[in-house]
Amino acid sequence: PPRSTLFPYTTLFRSTLKIDRSFILDVASSARSRSVVQAITGMAHGLSMDVVAEGVETRDQLDVLTNLNCDLLQGYLFSRPLPACDLNLQVLSQRYAEVLDPMLVAS
Repeated sequence: PPRSTLFPYTTLFRSTLKIDRSFILDVASSARSRSVVQAITGMAHGLSMDVVAEGVETRDQLDVLTNLNCDLLQGYLFSRPLPACDLNLQVLSQRYAEVLDPMLVAS
């Protein structure tokens, strides 16, 4: 029997849907782009999936994507691509900055 092209996506056991950078580029300036991203996030959340937006480069994109309920964001706004060992150090330093800063000031 004929099936919709979306049929395979409703039967996969995936927990995350990644929105390509090409959809994110104009999201802060284009109502049409915002509508597309909103539709994608709505469909993904309806399927109990988390949504990752890739290619976030500006604060305006960040604000729009946050308002559109994207669960995770990645892109140059946060960091350039890094080797895994450098990423671990960066994440740890950001995570513990509030704890470490007072100690550094006191020393």
